[in-house]
Amino acid sequence: MSGARRSGASRERRFARRVLRYLLVVAVLALVARPVAAVVAFLWGLALAGEFARGVVEPELQRRFVEREAARGLRRAVPEERRSLREDHARALGTLFGSVAEGIRDPLRAAQGLVRQMGEDPSAPANVDHARLALGELDRVEQSIAHLLREARLRAARRGEGPRGAAAG
Repeated sequence: MSGARRSGASRERRFARRVLRYLLVVAVLALVARPVAAVVAFLWGLALAGEFARGVVEPELQRRFVEREAARGLRRAVPEERRSLREDHARALGTLFGSVAEGIRDPLRAAQGLVRQMGEDPSAPANVDHARLALGELDRVEQSIAHLLREARLRAARRGEGPRGAAAG
């Protein structure tokens, strides 16, 4: 039994003893002095009712109020937290997409530069080296895209989704 429940049960036992004393005194007074018994019963009864309200009813009302306010605060906090998480997720995705784009753009630009050099002088002996380097850079792009597609499929499989139209790689 928790401390609060023990305290409440103890408070209720003390109150029950007070009610028994009240009833005993009122019964004795009713036998001895009926008009005095009515006044004592009324005044003492009011005091006991106030004590009951403060000791038994008030803690229960306070507990309900705290629970209701906590639930209300939680209902407000959860959507705010979700919105914050969505914003954080969107920022992280933006950063990730930026780094992926840079990782793909760099080898593509290198390959474009090499192909331009080959186009400026088609009979140059360095064209074979330029073509080999350009193909190497394009292979890097292909590997990056294949890796991204593999990761997308793995994540989708973990979530129980389909690959969302991802091409085989």
